[in-house]
Amino acid sequence: MLTHAFVTGGSGFVGRHLIAALRASGTEVRALTRSEKAAQIVQDAGAIPVPGDLENQQALQQGMEGCEVVFHLAAMKGMWGHLEDFQRVNVIGTARVLAAAHTAGVSRVLYTSTEAVLAGGTPLVYVDEKRSRPRRPVGAYAVTKGMAEDLVLAANSPELATIIVRPRLIWMVRARTMSTRSTG
Repeated sequence: MLTHAFVTGGSGFVGRHLIAALRASGTEVRALTRSEKAAQIVQDAGAIPVPGDLENQQALQQGMEGCEVVFHLAAMKGMWGHLEDFQRVNVIGTARVLAAAHTAGVSRVLYTSTEAVLAGGTPLVYVDEKRSRPRRPVGAYAVTKGMAEDLVLAANSPELATIIVRPRLIWMVRARTMSTRSTG
């Protein structure tokens, strides 16, 4: 049974539902929070807020101390923006999460990526995990999530098992659109 977990992106739609599910199974959850609003959301979901962001190595490491697993959901999403901004959050932020997990002695990191890493201008039909990423992914989000996947795969070791999931589409109860915005 999982006893302690750390979540990044816990104030988002998936994150707060993950926290609630983990708490329902008896797991103590800590979640990284960038704002008072995010702290309240994760606290309402049942997690202990850990003030900080993906640029705060100390907050990451302290939040992960004693945890068996890290669920890394935080990301910069969107269709538009500067590549450097996406890299800072999605790539460098993931590198920091992995480094903190290693230092804190966490045994597993589950990284939430996206099917967008496979989008290269042709339809995705009958695609599974064996499909290679395209040489030219569409957009900074897909490019940087693919770069982060490379880091996650490289970090996989007997001491730190890494897992990547690529959700196809996440539809929200009572949703009016197919996209979500970060609340943190």
